[in-house]
Amino acid sequence: MVIFEFIQLLKILGGIKKAAGWVAPTLNKVLGTLAGPVSTLHPGVGAVMGIGSGLAGGVSNYLNKGQ
Repeated sequence: MVIFEFIQLLKILGGIKKAAGWVAPTLNKVLGTLAGPVSTLHPGVGAVMGIGSGLAGGVSNYLNKGQ
């Protein structure tokens, strides 16, 4: 029973990793595009969006490096 539950957990984690591999590049692109114009309105928010873009890009590179 424990082995079956472990296999199910691995399937769920694999699905989460696959979804993150799709979301991260898009999030990186959107945040990177919007960070510049937003920073003209509020420099702090633009900086945070730039950091978020960098993090999403790093996650994207990590998840998609084997493909």
